[in-house]
Amino acid sequence: MATNANRGYQTKEARDAVAKRLSDGHRDQTQHPRELVEAMALRPGSTVADVGTGTGYMLPYLSRAVAPEAT
Repeated sequence: MATNANRGYQTKEARDAVAKRLSDGHRDQTQHPRELVEAMALRPGSTVADVGTGTGYMLPYLSRAVAPEAT
């Protein structure tokens, strides 16, 4: 239900807990970001947007794919 969509962000403690999960060092092993970006077939100069980026976990992977000289 849409009214519950942001329930986990209503208190500082809840936001901190979400941020901790989003920054979990094991995400690479479970979510395979390199393989995901590779499957997207992004190339240098491509335009990307990480909507709802949270803690920005995917940004380094996306950035390297579209602007390798900037990393």
